[in-house]
Amino acid sequence: MRSFPLTASISQGFGQDCPSCKVEKETLIHALKDYPTSRTILSIGCLDNSLISKEYHCCIDWLEDMLMVLDKRKEEDAQVVWDRARTFSQDYCIFNLMNAPLLPANPAVKKWEKPPRGHVKINFDASISNNRINFGVIARDEGGFVIGGGGGFKD
Repeated sequence: MRSFPLTASISQGFGQDCPSCKVEKETLIHALKDYPTSRTILSIGCLDNSLISKEYHCCIDWLEDMLMVLDKRKEEDAQVVWDRARTFSQDYCIFNLMNAPLLPANPAVKKWEKPPRGHVKINFDASISNNRINFGVIARDEGGFVIGGGGGFKD
């Protein structure tokens, strides 16, 4: 990670070693991969062991690999969800023709909210249009700065 003057002045007097395992330099990747709690959560989520054992120098590379694994695993599930949503949509249209609409005519306006200081917020969104699923993911820090993102589609 690049060091900026303000960051360097804030962190003076603090050691960089990990308070838990005393590794010489604690990094975000170290905290995500090597702490027992996060390692347990990753393995419970059935994530590929290569995500835990592979050596990464940038956190965004680890996040990209993790999202690719999740995308591959969920591609079949997305098709099932798509089929169910399409059927539900058709049933819903028929219901609305015969009865009063269930949803209000005025949608609520929602906006992005900053995560707490020191946290990263990952937003995922998907849409379905003309038998096609589009999705996107974006990671932002507490200042709203985009750390990374991606997206794709499935016909």
